[in-house]
Amino acid sequence: MNDFFLLTALAYDDSASIPEFSDLEVSYYENVYNKAKEMGVLIPYNGLIEEFYEDNKYPFLANIMSLSFDKQDILNFCELSMAYKYNKVVGDYCFLVNPKLK
Repeated sequence: MNDFFLLTALAYDDSASIPEFSDLEVSYYENVYNKAKEMGVLIPYNGLIEEFYEDNKYPFLANIMSLSFDKQDILNFCELSMAYKYNKVVGDYCFLVNPKLK
């Protein structure tokens, strides 16, 4: 994972419900969710990102994207985006990028 970085355009919705997980899983995902919000991997679901997803506005705007180079957390963020999709995580754009791969 040393050469990878994470490129996302994901938002958070604190008012959304949490999928049915065990208490341990909820605790884990909530910790990752809060860290992703703090680091800017998840941005608030309002403004430009809301317009992009609600109105299917294109082209894709660079200012709703985020990059993460934190090697310890990028897989956790990917897992979170799949676990909370259509709930507390809004969006479909989550890419692991390795510039060394051809």
